[in-house]
Amino acid sequence: MAAKGVLMRVYGIDAEQAFALLRWRAQETNTNLRDLAQQLLAELGEMPTADSTVKTSFDHLLLTVHERIPTTPAIAKATDMSTPPGEGTPPHSS
Repeated sequence: MAAKGVLMRVYGIDAEQAFALLRWRAQETNTNLRDLAQQLLAELGEMPTADSTVKTSFDHLLLTVHERIPTTPAIAKATDMSTPPGEGTPPHSS
């Protein structure tokens, strides 16, 4: 649920706490939780945009995040698209 992720980021809470917050508001207002979450997301665009400090920090994150993705030999090999499937793989012994 994307609304949960928004609450997690804005309030600095975990997924369980975010869901509890949505559930609480739905119960307090006698509103369907899914409807509440959808409306929250629909109105999110009406919020003021982030200040330049936040945007600058996020720009840096977006442009450099790939540098911090951990790689392991198994993952690197599985995602290597330079060798066609079946090539470079030793034949199975019978």
